[in-house]
Amino acid sequence: MKKLITILACGVTFASQAQQTLLNGNFENWDSVVAATPNYWLTSERENIGLNTATKATDGYSGSAIRLETKAGDGRVAFGYFVNTDGDPTQGQGGTPYTQKPTSLKGYFKGTVVSGDSAVLLLIFKKNGSIISNQQFKFGESKAAYTAFDFSINLTENPDTVILAGAASNVVDNQNPPIGSVAYFDELSFDGASITQQLPNSNFDSWDFLTYYDLQNWTVMGGSDPHTTDAYRGNAAVKLSNQMGGDKAYGSALFYGSVNQNQFNGQAYFPYTKQNDTLVFYYKYTQVGGDTAVVFASCKKDISVIGGAYVLLQPTTVYTRMEVPIMSFQVPDSLMLGFGVATGQVTAHIGSELWIDEVTLKSEPLNTGFANFLANKPILQIYPNPCADNLSVLSNSHQVLQYVIMDLNGKILQNDQLQSSSIQTQSLEAGLYVIQFYENNHLVSSKRFVKQ
Repeated sequence: MKKLITILACGVTFASQAQQTLLNGNFENWDSVVAATPNYWLTSERENIGLNTATKATDGYSGSAIRLETKAGDGRVAFGYFVNTDGDPTQGQGGTPYTQKPTSLKGYFKGTVVSGDSAVLLLIFKKNGSIISNQQFKFGESKAAYTAFDFSINLTENPDTVILAGAASNVVDNQNPPIGSVAYFDELSFDGASITQQLPNSNFDSWDFLTYYDLQNWTVMGGSDPHTTDAYRGNAAVKLSNQMGGDKAYGSALFYGSVNQNQFNGQAYFPYTKQNDTLVFYYKYTQVGGDTAVVFASCKKDISVIGGAYVLLQPTTVYTRMEVPIMSFQVPDSLMLGFGVATGQVTAHIGSELWIDEVTLKSEPLNTGFANFLANKPILQIYPNPCADNLSVLSNSHQVLQYVIMDLNGKILQNDQLQSSSIQTQSLEAGLYVIQFYENNHLVSSKRFVKQ
């Protein structure tokens, strides 16, 4: 999952405040969007919260179709995709059972392809965990109407697993594609002698509404559904769980900050200058098959690792307080902080789960402790999300709040005092926005919302 980094423009002035190191350590702040999702498929909506990069199209070739789009979001390119499995399909991870030998993949495509880009279908067959066929089918020309395609499949033996994914842009070859490509896919099917097996809902006619959660200020890698109400305190915590990807299970991890998996080593570190500190948190852990759960920290000076911590967490069925010293032999300039379940293991096991809550540093308990959150910060909720012409705000603050609405590039579009429980949004174009609330010139909440 990807986080939003926002910058206040010079047009708004607030009093200087000390910046706390860890934000949202009690995991109470999540972005959430309800989105239509095709049954039996995973889409980019679970990562690109609120950007509508994978949506239901009612003008399908027959019935409904899936619409994919490549957009700008969160300081990166957000591409629309669908896939029939968890894991990284480009690496052959995961898949669903399939035992026949089709000779072609058929379907219908229409869309707008930006120059230098192409929509793509990725088809991988596996047997006994090994890839036996890996093919890309590209759509390099724009099509105003649905056009039939029939791609030959190179398969010499019967598989036991298949992976099928589609994207609005060719991110297999270019992980930073141009913005603007749109692709519609419908009626996907395997063909060949005696072919009876098809992937479920490959005509994209069956959809359901799912709620997607995105944790603010932290990044979850691997697993699924990290949002849990089974918290030590408050309304939410993070749950890391192993997830099956076809023929094997994969672990998951939680990192502080906005971390892109393709640039993990550089992005995982954030500014930090304390030579000695103590990480405090609450956790519980269910262990299966010898899986390990860990908390780790790495301190750097320039490019050299100069200290940190690495601790194995013992299984416990109730939330348990943990203190982990973080020590360096000189003053650092950056820190990486994270938690993991079965990370780096050759084999993970389904059922291993780690719950984490109330993460803070001992050096700044008044800034990140839960008691301070309740005592000093207003509880804020915004609704409806998505909204139309008005965004309602529910707050228990007795102070006058200042609010700022920004686009994804940090451009301030509205800046005013919250005079009532409703903010007018009719002047905003349809899209994803950030709203920040300030009390006494101090940032107390940052949320995302969708304007329809």
